[in-house]
Amino acid sequence: MLLAVTMAGAGVLNAALKFGFHRARPSPYFGITAPHSFSYPSGHAMFSFAFFAAIAVLSTPRIGTRWARALVWLAAAILVALIGFSRIYLGVHYPSDVLAGYLTAFIWVMAVGLGDHFYEHRRSQTRQGRK
Repeated sequence: MLLAVTMAGAGVLNAALKFGFHRARPSPYFGITAPHSFSYPSGHAMFSFAFFAAIAVLSTPRIGTRWARALVWLAAAILVALIGFSRIYLGVHYPSDVLAGYLTAFIWVMAVGLGDHFYEHRRSQTRQGRK
């Protein structure tokens, strides 16, 4: 459920920011046809960050060893970095577009995680009150 909320919210944020900024895309390299959407922020960067960070946030509490948790976060960071780099390398985004996608996703994932934390805390308080 949290993954669905995270991704849906990222979609709404991406659309709202693209609509709000109306930043034109750079000329792509390698003869690639530029997408017809606006450039700022990078949707690929935002969605990959939101998806892999949410997976890491949800899975690491369930992993027993510290090195395995670190490995999950390292894999998530590498995948997100490679996706962001590909957007710049292909020339379909400016570096600031990718950074804005990352920052927006970071803030959104933290907000969802914090909301989940407060929800679980309140739920546990309610359970303890019933006992």
